[in-house]
Amino acid sequence: MAKHNPMEHVLELYKQFRDSDSSFIVDEKNNIRYSVMQEEDMDEAMKVIAISFIEQNEIFKSQGVTVEQYILAAKFEFRLAMEDKLAIVARDIENNKLVGVGIGYVYSKATEATAGENVINNYGEAMAPIMDCMMQLYEDAEKKESFDPKKMIVIDDVACLRGEKYASKAIGFLSGFLVEAISARHGYEKMITTIFNPIMQKRALAVGYRLICSVDLNEYTYKDVKVFLDLVAKGYKEVQIFIKDIGKNNKK
Repeated sequence: MAKHNPMEHVLELYKQFRDSDSSFIVDEKNNIRYSVMQEEDMDEAMKVIAISFIEQNEIFKSQGVTVEQYILAAKFEFRLAMEDKLAIVARDIENNKLVGVGIGYVYSKATEATAGENVINNYGEAMAPIMDCMMQLYEDAEKKESFDPKKMIVIDDVACLRGEKYASKAIGFLSGFLVEAISARHGYEKMITTIFNPIMQKRALAVGYRLICSVDLNEYTYKDVKVFLDLVAKGYKEVQIFIKDIGKNNKK
């Protein structure tokens, strides 16, 4: 019997969704329904991402960000993504539980939110160093001749529930790909993502992203303080920004 390839399954659903006009798609193999996020999904979606990031993401752990702080900061981002129809939620068909989220943002809106004093007003002091570091990467990326911010989407927020029932179903992975698919539907041509984790940096390259610039975490300072030295001690070397072609004419 041929071994099932999860990536082939993800790409099949991605293409079906990208080339349709539907607001949802069902992964019948795993009994998960993916749909464009609506107002009534927001509270659940924010909680899923907040818990996932605070419990599993070393970046947020390093800054002592709490679930409550993340949710407070995420509200305006999620609303932007919802209004622009660039957010995907995954629900377990059996119990209607929200089990995965993927969030995309229009580049110009994402950079405006993190510019100057906006970073503290919108994200709070605990998350400010993370967002400031990302803003530095955006500024460096914009200096590249090949970088065109028009028709570009930022995707950094993808998460799924932990647990045996949802393991190996590629929920987070597919949620991210469906954000890419609906972004292509809306006419966006590029997607960028910022990654601190060295393992995820390698995975980005494996799914079609290319590296455009990076910041040395051992050298980065926020308000004259090297705030990421504990991450450096854990093997994190750089935060990197990647770009991917996502136009509807782009072939997987």
